[in-house]
Amino acid sequence: MQTNPFSYLFLRGIQAIERFLSHWYILVFYAYWGYVTRSLLALDRYFAFRVTLLNIFNPLYQDYSFLGYVLGIFFRSILLFFGGIVYAVILIVALAIYFVWVSIPPILVLRIL
Repeated sequence: MQTNPFSYLFLRGIQAIERFLSHWYILVFYAYWGYVTRSLLALDRYFAFRVTLLNIFNPLYQDYSFLGYVLGIFFRSILLFFGGIVYAVILIVALAIYFVWVSIPPILVLRIL
């Protein structure tokens, strides 16, 4: 049985497009969001968001007086507020960068057509 060279080239082209789309959308997704997650975890060493949230009602520096409780809640609330803003900004920027990355192939295809 003889193969048609055009059908072979067509199938190879389809496979190349499939590999490109798999790399562009799936592999880059996992790599990029893994990087974003690692960056947020590294940032969590500075803000200690989760630990602060778990200990928000504990006194500051183990001072069990009324002032220790009030200052603990106050300072931890401020830290949670600013940490939440920083995390939200980083996630919004990361999401915007990813949407730009995802939209590049369709924009190029539309520009070609």
